[in-house]
Amino acid sequence: MKVLHITNTYNNEILKDNPVIRKIISELSMYGIEQTVIIPVKRLFSGKGEYIFKRNHIQEHVVPVWGLPYGLLIDLKLCLSAKKIFKYAPPDCDLIHAHSFISDGYIAYRLSKSLGKPLIVSITATDVCEQLLFYPHLRILARKIYDQASSVISMSEALRSRFLKLLRIKDDAKTRVIPSGIEKERFENSSFKKPDARKFQLIFVGRLVKLKNLKRTIIAVKELICEGNELEFKIIGDGPMEKQLIDIVYDLGLQNHVKFLGKLDNDQVYQKIKESHSLIMCSVRETFGLVYIEALSQYRPVIYSKGVGVDGLFEKEVGIGCDPKNIESIKMAIKEIMDHYEYYLEQVISFNQEDYVNFTLENTARLYYKLYLETIRQTANNIKKVHKKGFSM
Repeated sequence: MKVLHITNTYNNEILKDNPVIRKIISELSMYGIEQTVIIPVKRLFSGKGEYIFKRNHIQEHVVPVWGLPYGLLIDLKLCLSAKKIFKYAPPDCDLIHAHSFISDGYIAYRLSKSLGKPLIVSITATDVCEQLLFYPHLRILARKIYDQASSVISMSEALRSRFLKLLRIKDDAKTRVIPSGIEKERFENSSFKKPDARKFQLIFVGRLVKLKNLKRTIIAVKELICEGNELEFKIIGDGPMEKQLIDIVYDLGLQNHVKFLGKLDNDQVYQKIKESHSLIMCSVRETFGLVYIEALSQYRPVIYSKGVGVDGLFEKEVGIGCDPKNIESIKMAIKEIMDHYEYYLEQVISFNQEDYVNFTLENTARLYYKLYLETIRQTANNIKKVHKKGFSM
């Protein structure tokens, strides 16, 4: 099997961007799939599109393309980008997988029509919460991509529902939910232990950017402390908002309650999560949020945003959702976890005993591989039917 991936957010030797997609593609190589990864970038890197790296049946190409503002020239710029990428696409691939719906999806759509190969497209939060929401003219383009695609992948039910609503698709048989996951060893090597801290410890792990909504979260923590709750908040990560957030903490007089721990390695992150009571990440926009699964693997309940990310994904009540734009809603979610902590711990323990396998990297890759096989077989059957019909005529 030969698969062509199109992804503008990818982690390789030059682009330190999105390790999630890279991990999934790496895991897929365990099935013996020959994979070509084309990475369209908006700025020039050394290499300028030639072969960059090869490992375990994976070839990666970085291709500098036009920037993609979503104005009236979007079709022209996407078209030019697609033409530039065509020469790197292996004509003998069995299928094409685009890892975002608009930026990657249109390029893959053109390749699919040109090469006659089946197309699979993934939905991201950027597609649903920005591009298709604020630029209605892109919905026409998205509908073309949807119609061409054999299957559409969403990492969560919340994202799938919003996507179908934006495109006004009622009878959908193409879109399926395949959640992302972490290495199964993180679950299997973890054991339950209650946090030792006397004060209730909240923890955040991620980039310090506006979309992570940390300003409102910090204000919610301040109000809860003023109401007499014993609470500490640890923030792991770095980013462009770090100085601004530190200033907010000092302006609110929270320097003894909110700690910035900087960027830590994976093992340190897992240890800090285990020392805390609950993870909180009330993002305004989130495709999935792998850190929620990381926290659950350490037996810690999670506070997440409604309508995005992992909302609606769990059968058990392993956490609580909030309205990320409403400070009172964030406060209520934190207070709910604090007041009923034992209940949420029981739910998380049950999740780790019964449901965790659905959120492993190995399971994600298995479901992708299964979908790839189904798509290739269905395409072959459709070709046979066309030939048979033509012969009978």
